[in-house]
Amino acid sequence: RAWVLRRLNVSGPDPTVAIAGSAYLFFSAGISSGSLVGPNWIDVASSLPLVGWYTSRQVVLRSPMHLVVKITGGTAGDTYSVSGYAMDESTHPAAARYTL
Repeated sequence: RAWVLRRLNVSGPDPTVAIAGSAYLFFSAGISSGSLVGPNWIDVASSLPLVGWYTSRQVVLRSPMHLVVKITGGTAGDTYSVSGYAMDESTHPAAARYTL
């Protein structure tokens, strides 16, 4: 399986309002902090909200890898939302589209 990331959104409850923190994107086989290291680092948003658009084949996740978003510098009690859009390219590209 190959998932191709096309869009990623990281925000607070209201996506039109700035929220404290930065978002770091990583490839990971799990969610342990040991896997969130330089070689697995994909992208960073130094301020939020983030609406990240990716071109075809720019961010490809192959099984068993996962996409992990790590928020740093956030405010205790704030709620963060992560959503996105990816395509499953193990079938015909137009046949499978999924919202994360």
